[in-house]
Amino acid sequence: MKDPGILFLCPFKAEAKVLASLLPECRQADARHWKFKGGQIYTWNGAGEQPLLAALADQQMPAGFNRFILFGSAGALAPEIETGRFFAAGAVTDGETSLVGRVPAGFEPAKILTVKRAIFEPGRRLKAWQKTGAGLVDMEAFYFCRHFATTGQAAAVIRFVSDTAREPFSMPFSQGLLEKIAGQRKLFAELPVLGLNV
Repeated sequence: MKDPGILFLCPFKAEAKVLASLLPECRQADARHWKFKGGQIYTWNGAGEQPLLAALADQQMPAGFNRFILFGSAGALAPEIETGRFFAAGAVTDGETSLVGRVPAGFEPAKILTVKRAIFEPGRRLKAWQKTGAGLVDMEAFYFCRHFATTGQAAAVIRFVSDTAREPFSMPFSQGLLEKIAGQRKLFAELPVLGLNV
């Protein structure tokens, strides 16, 4: 049976479009799916644990995959992290429990704090960084890693930094941010060697 490749999961369509611009020979199949040479992208337009778990159980999610990457934006907690940089989750935490993550080849590792409510205020970002040691914050990585820790399937989290204490989150993503991201397309050039082979 042919290897279907890697399935990228993107919480929001805007993130899926960013990813589609980086992947080789990528084309949109319908409102929630893209296909590219090396796998597919699936999106559901919802933040947090429950939308993620619902997406993983959705009958529309492409079947047959055993390698998964959660892709999307994250906020910087560590003051030195700038927008446009890519990181993979070397560790994830919900503030109480921590899990180890897989880091695909070529990506910088980071610890990601997953929260139920977005952290935008500079003071709260700094406090969260000092308390947890996490460089990034998002709303799904911990739940994603916890889910796949029970399935035996290879999974990783890749995030691009969309906002910092000095550069607030904005949607749609700014042209400057998209240009920074586009400059790192080479990270995605050879998907079969992302370190997720099982």
